[in-house]
Amino acid sequence: MIRMLQALSWAALGTGFTFLMTTLGAAVVFFFVEEPRPQFQRAMLGFAAGVMTAAAVWSLLIPAIEEAEAMKALMEEFGLTQQELAQKLGKARSSIANSLRLLELHPEVKKLVDMGSISAGHARAILSIDEPEMQIKLARQAAASKLSVRQVESMARQHKLNNIYKVIKEQLSEKKYEIFKNQEISWLDERDKKAEDNAKKFEGMDFAQVEYNLSLAKLTKERCYKLVNEYLQ
Repeated sequence: MIRMLQALSWAALGTGFTFLMTTLGAAVVFFFVEEPRPQFQRAMLGFAAGVMTAAAVWSLLIPAIEEAEAMKALMEEFGLTQQELAQKLGKARSSIANSLRLLELHPEVKKLVDMGSISAGHARAILSIDEPEMQIKLARQAAASKLSVRQVESMARQHKLNNIYKVIKEQLSEKKYEIFKNQEISWLDERDKKAEDNAKKFEGMDFAQVEYNLSLAKLTKERCYKLVNEYLQ
């Protein structure tokens, strides 16, 4: 009963807050922004601005873990599917699924998200790691070193790649694994060079480091799939 009341309160507050911010946003645009447009167009522009304002501020006010817990409570108490909940909250189903996945985190990682030490984006990247102790280690490192989400994604995928190497090592003879290891060392060098080349397109810009980490994560993910298909099926 308590969980149901909490979920209803959260949903009601969300509806009221969204309505308030939408109205305020519409009023600001309509009355204070000088636009050489018909009143109807200005009103629609104001409404859109209000919706965007509500979404932005609401996401800042409600901690990601609390939001996920409220979503889960609503689904359980009213027998809703993710798709049904998404329709009622005006969200994409994938957004609901991503939020609910945060509840699978180790409690210590959840605490770091609640404290604002790491973001929900960091947490979702960490979720790709199965081992709880490694989740905690990476979360602490992300918080202490102020790592970006892309950096955490890259580190998480590198961890998965290392785990694949361990399994392959158990399956190959010592001689074959030595050949395999040398191949992977060459691939790692090629991967790093490709990531650096991609980042050079944005040299001198803040996005250069983002592109480097994004490329590393993408190339590592592709390598994981390739190795799994070749050696672990």
